[in-house]
Amino acid sequence: MVGTIRRNVVLQGNGNGWGARLQNIESAIFEDNIIANSISGGVPRGVILDGHDTSQGPKLKNVLFQRNVISRWHGHSLSIEGTAVSQVQAITLLENEISGPIDSGGDHFLVSINDAAVAAGEISSAANLFQSALSSNQWFLIDGNTKTLDQWKADVHDPYGGKPASASFAANYPFPLDATIEGYMTAINKTPSYAAISQLLRQQRKGNWNQQLGAAAINAFVRGHCFGK
Repeated sequence: MVGTIRRNVVLQGNGNGWGARLQNIESAIFEDNIIANSISGGVPRGVILDGHDTSQGPKLKNVLFQRNVISRWHGHSLSIEGTAVSQVQAITLLENEISGPIDSGGDHFLVSINDAAVAAGEISSAANLFQSALSSNQWFLIDGNTKTLDQWKADVHDPYGGKPASASFAANYPFPLDATIEGYMTAINKTPSYAAISQLLRQQRKGNWNQQLGAAAINAFVRGHCFGK
């Protein structure tokens, strides 16, 4: 698969706790997306870059992951899965903002990479910003080993190509906790629940179309009001 995934907003995740998953990729750009505020899930991941299944060769190649915001995601904010060369090749992480996780201790990391060879040979990283309330040696996970930001940067050879190095930052977004369906419904003076928005969406039709319930309006609220983007 070849494609571009751009300027989407994903709130709270699916039943597994996943925000987005990329698999079977020959070449892709994943940019300017906001993945925020997970609430539950059995194996929660904000974004999974998944190279598993090699029946037809490498399954995750030539991915540019840039200028995304992953905020307050339960579990692993960004997970890169698969073995080097045979499953994962040429992943670039550039100018992303990853903050959270929202839980202390346990299986919660900003970035996890399950194969040290992927970190050493298949990742190009620069100018990313990271923030977590966890202990500094619990921010990253590579091949089962926890890492500080400096250790992670050394393992993935950050920065590359003369670009600025990745760093920590204060994730002072305007109103990130409002980036939920309930938060949006409150903002437009509607009952703040999934049941309420579902009922209103079922009433949408020609001649009775509420622009406030469209994806463009919700995305604009999350980007502007919640994250100042």
